[in-house]
Amino acid sequence: MADTLTDANCGCGEEQEAPFNPKKAPYPNRYNSGAQCIALGRVCDPISRELKDFKNTYITSSTLYPYVPMFSEGEGVLQFILEMCRLSPTLGGVMGQKTDFAAGGGMTVVRKKRSGFAVRNPKDLIASEQEFNSYADFIESTFAAQGGGAGIEREIQKMIASFVRFGNAGIEVTMTTVAGVPACSVKGFSADWFRYVAEQDMTVEDTGNRFMWIAPEWTNTYLSLNTPRKVPVWPNFEEVDGITRTFIHIKNEAIGRNFYGEPDWISGLYFAYLQYQQGKFTTTGYDQSWKAQVMLDIPTDTEDAERSTQLRNALEQAYTNGGSLSGMGGSRVVIHTRSLEEQPISIHEFATKTDENFHLAMKEISEDMIYQATQWTSMFSLKQQGSMGNSQEFWNMFRFKSATVIEPLQRKIMESVNQAMKLVENFVGYQNTSDLALALTSKFNELMNIDQQQQQTNSNA
Repeated sequence: MADTLTDANCGCGEEQEAPFNPKKAPYPNRYNSGAQCIALGRVCDPISRELKDFKNTYITSSTLYPYVPMFSEGEGVLQFILEMCRLSPTLGGVMGQKTDFAAGGGMTVVRKKRSGFAVRNPKDLIASEQEFNSYADFIESTFAAQGGGAGIEREIQKMIASFVRFGNAGIEVTMTTVAGVPACSVKGFSADWFRYVAEQDMTVEDTGNRFMWIAPEWTNTYLSLNTPRKVPVWPNFEEVDGITRTFIHIKNEAIGRNFYGEPDWISGLYFAYLQYQQGKFTTTGYDQSWKAQVMLDIPTDTEDAERSTQLRNALEQAYTNGGSLSGMGGSRVVIHTRSLEEQPISIHEFATKTDENFHLAMKEISEDMIYQATQWTSMFSLKQQGSMGNSQEFWNMFRFKSATVIEPLQRKIMESVNQAMKLVENFVGYQNTSDLALALTSKFNELMNIDQQQQQTNSNA
């Protein structure tokens, strides 16, 4: 039977029979992560490689506690998304701004509107001062152990930060009685903390009896030493040792995503990765003093195969990176010794065909695409307080984004938060006769007031 060679890792190598074509065949990776494509082979999709779960986190940890992975490829996707939010300057800035605009204005008390229906008269939602104080006192006293209203606000900020990045967030509601006094908590969870328990014969339609695993880490090492908590998913409850719990899952619904949500900016993932590559390319270039990339043609025979492999690995580690999150970066010097009788090594330089104008153009393209995917605008990053009022276009855009992006985000999160509050109200016996609820105030009004005050100060001066 003829020898064959395939790339089992990235899927871009083709099965071959001996003799192998070195321009197409993959070679084993010295970091024990499968196989990689060599230079001059077919180009791998860079993101598809990064999304692979090389640590086999899902495969190893799910054998201990079976769970439904956040993404079908495993835990690598969630980690990749998190890294892009951290290392893409534009995406990271947008995520931070959305979180600040949605949660930075603080909480207030309103009369609850009917879910699913538009508000006919916004004034009907305004709570009186007496109603505001009554519900605020209820929040302060019931969640005193969490820090009262400030503690609940921190949990909401945590949920919003997770939702804008991952399209998923969670709330665990805990209710008990200590010495005859109700003690409750509403705790927010980021998407990296929870996974659906995988039950036998589990179906997508079966939503009435689901459970959620809660753990800070999903590696085999962690789970072999620590047992994740198992909490029923709302509308189910579970009472253990006098403590009643339930878990409310907040998700950004997406077609084809049955258990979990999806970030609404997912279409800009390639361009977030492009920004990551731009930063990596720049820093690696400085690290290598912008040395030219070269290929060395080394005469060898079967007896020298091991030595040539060592040289190839050393050169690859020193002078290549590939823009990979797992890239080793570049060192400065490679030393290789050989006998004087050997033939000389021929060197071929790979000169770049791009200049600074190309990189500036790609920078602008990546920024524009990220802003489109996130439904955001660069105007919020470029304007400074005190100059915002000089541009009516800015304030028109601010109002538009507030109405189409921020307010829907606030309503999505607060609908689940108020669902949790309703459970607590019923448990402690709070009579919410006015159907009051929590809401998030708009950062827009605060910024508008600051800018108007600055303009007034400049005018008086």
